[in-house]
Amino acid sequence: MSDVTELAGEVADGALRALTQTTASSETTRRPKARVPGMETEPRQTRRPVVNLGEMPRILIVDDDADLCFAVEHRLNQYDVETQVGYFGQQGFWNAMTFRPDVIVTDLAMPNGDGGFLLDLIRSNATLSDTPVIVVSGMRDPKVRSQALARGANAFLQKPVTSEQLVEQLSRFVTLQTKTKRKFAKLYSNHCDDQTEGL
Repeated sequence: MSDVTELAGEVADGALRALTQTTASSETTRRPKARVPGMETEPRQTRRPVVNLGEMPRILIVDDDADLCFAVEHRLNQYDVETQVGYFGQQGFWNAMTFRPDVIVTDLAMPNGDGGFLLDLIRSNATLSDTPVIVVSGMRDPKVRSQALARGANAFLQKPVTSEQLVEQLSRFVTLQTKTKRKFAKLYSNHCDDQTEGL
């Protein structure tokens, strides 16, 4: 009997991917090497796709400052994205597990689990471990940035953050389309489908 090779695993929402090779007598599963916390000195790289294939990017905002959360949501409202808010670390992790965001934007100093606690949970969770995390903090100590990156942050922004800075960082991980552009693209796609139906 010839060997059968198949690609399996959960691809959506940052789940682990496993390459499984099945033969008549054995099955081998390869997994990515485990990370050692505290070894990074540069922002963590992500293997998640930058382009969202036909789906709106999901962005989770975790900050105990409700006004800041509202401002970020308002700024992102012009883009075709889904947003969700958490106000402390434990809630942020729960939201991450249920909302399955493409990117997480989090503060560091928060009650009930700070940003470092949230980072540790995300990076140690098989489902969320590859999710990009952007840390936004008002702390001025350079060590804070280094520690955040060492714990698995993909980017670090110093408060106050401009909307341009945030959008620039988000664009590294997801495709941000304005609602007008997406609507036009959908209309154009529908028009092309109508034209090809008669061929």
